[in-house]
Amino acid sequence: MIDVLMKIGFILFLPSFILWVSINIYLSIKFRKKRYKMINGMCESAPEQVKERARLIFESNFSWVFASSFLYTWYGYMMLRFVWKVSRNKIINWRKSIKKNYGKHGKTYVIFSNIVNISMLGFFMLISSLALEYVIS
Repeated sequence: MIDVLMKIGFILFLPSFILWVSINIYLSIKFRKKRYKMINGMCESAPEQVKERARLIFESNFSWVFASSFLYTWYGYMMLRFVWKVSRNKIINWRKSIKKNYGKHGKTYVIFSNIVNISMLGFFMLISSLALEYVIS
């Protein structure tokens, strides 16, 4: 059972991670000249509870494209919803405005964000299988 979990985790993690890094590099290069304009646009549309945190995350993270995908990731959504008490409608509106910032590359950005979710799932499955193997042996 642990071997199956490890194999599935590896199958999910490795290809999605390579694709994730590739799209991240592509979008970062594509929007390098518009970086600060886009960051400001994303931060201005953020809900009041997280405006300053969003700016800090976008500007301090090496990959601002990855940082902006935080909103689309499962753990990011949960943190915004339940830790920072941001309403669902505000999160959806913020997602729409971020996607709009990417213009014609908005669909690529959404695909990128979903690939991050798949990659994280595979990573957590790998870590879980290693932890279970360690506990059992």
